[in-house]
Amino acid sequence: MPPQPVPPLPVPPLPVPPLPAPQPSHPTASASSTVLVAGADPVLDHLLDVRVVHVGGVLDDDAAQRVCARLRLLAARDARHDVVLTVSCTGGPAGAALAVVDTMELIGPDVATCVVGAAAGVGLLVAASGAPGKRTATAHARLTLLTPAEPFGMAVLAPGQRADVVALLAARTGQGADRITADTAARRWFTTPEAIAYGLVDGQA
Repeated sequence: MPPQPVPPLPVPPLPVPPLPAPQPSHPTASASSTVLVAGADPVLDHLLDVRVVHVGGVLDDDAAQRVCARLRLLAARDARHDVVLTVSCTGGPAGAALAVVDTMELIGPDVATCVVGAAAGVGLLVAASGAPGKRTATAHARLTLLTPAEPFGMAVLAPGQRADVVALLAARTGQGADRITADTAARRWFTTPEAIAYGLVDGQA
């Protein structure tokens, strides 16, 4: 009798692990808005504890919103004591800086400013907009008058914004609007002693 073929053994199906939930390729707005939550950033928490807000890099609309929120937070915590705004800013759009300047004027506490490193364009506008007598720059800081649109390659500013920036700088420094306009066109820069003499800051930190 010929040998009979052996039937194959049944193979149980392998379990298929569940697929992981898809993750966003970029942080969501809620993830990036945790900067004011305690414990989200120990350095930020400490700075807020000592009433310091830092403006660094390019002051765009997102950065301006964060700065304004922190200023309002500190004012709500304590309206009697100063807030210190340290500035190391290379510029940005005029609208962002004007929002910060308006917030500085609206909140109860005085906002003292201190330029650390460099302040150019609208960064310089923010630094010069500190409370009178409370605007400083470090010994080796450099301050530069620039057209607000320059860092972004924009051809024109929104209507009236150029005049607003010039008027604010003229009021903060005591210089005439024509002088501010000419020095901005020349991209004039200042050492700390020169900035004090010009009226951009009140003293050296």
